[in-house]
Amino acid sequence: MVNLSFGAFETPKAVEPAEVVPAEEIVPATEAVPVEETVPAVEVEQTEEPKPVVEKMMENGQYVMPFYEDEYALDQDLPHESEQEFVMNRAEFKKELETLGFDEQQIKKINFSYDLAKEGHRHQKRENGERYFEHVRAAALILIKECKLRDQDAVQAALMHDMGEDSPMFGNVTASYETWKDTAKFRLGLIFGERTADMVIALTKPVVNGIEFKDKPTAAEYYHHGLEIAEPETILVKMADRLHNLRTLGDTPPEKQLKQLKETREMYLPLFQTVLDKYPTEGQVMLNEMEAAMKTIEDKLAIGQQQ
Repeated sequence: MVNLSFGAFETPKAVEPAEVVPAEEIVPATEAVPVEETVPAVEVEQTEEPKPVVEKMMENGQYVMPFYEDEYALDQDLPHESEQEFVMNRAEFKKELETLGFDEQQIKKINFSYDLAKEGHRHQKRENGERYFEHVRAAALILIKECKLRDQDAVQAALMHDMGEDSPMFGNVTASYETWKDTAKFRLGLIFGERTADMVIALTKPVVNGIEFKDKPTAAEYYHHGLEIAEPETILVKMADRLHNLRTLGDTPPEKQLKQLKETREMYLPLFQTVLDKYPTEGQVMLNEMEAAMKTIEDKLAIGQQQ
């Protein structure tokens, strides 16, 4: 016989009858019993993507780059274009390209360099408080409107001529110059072609990095030698750059004005004369404008010294 017990057998106790609850104290099932809330509700903050303030379409069906409300909040100290100015400036720039005879594909590439330059200089201002992008756009417009230069690479290089020094978009110019040059040539060449890449590189001043360039005179000598052996179109871009700097030089201290005048006459004008063989009209237009701008500055400085 199998013993199924696990211990000594005990007689089970009698079960006591359940307490009877009066009917009037029974809570109906349909009535909810209130429960005290012990944990406060936590509100979850809803985050949304910033909404574009501007998103208009251009004539060719392309969207302009939108501005965002958050961007205004973060950069209130930086000058931004209003909605109307943003659309009109870009539309006017495109119109000038069309007037000069650039085709749609060329305009699309130039428009991309326009956007890159705008982003690369977004947080920079000139000495007069104007955003830096206005300078590179003005240099491009000098070539387009005043010189009537129909050269896509030159216009692109004019828009991007200061990005090597002011933006890491094409590489770190403060590190090894040769490394930066290889990176810039690859990135620019990939998008805009080798000719634009060579122009932008030639127009980028090396910095004193303790590697290739130990001091400013060495870096400056290398830069000017590079311009001397560059193609004439690169020198035209430099001329447009210098012309706009001269036109806006009145916003700088007198010491800087005198330095720029001396540098222009002694160093740049001889270089600029070399483009006249290939570009007699375009080159002479800018040389005449430079002389006029320098005379204006010299007259104002002379008046200031007399007072």
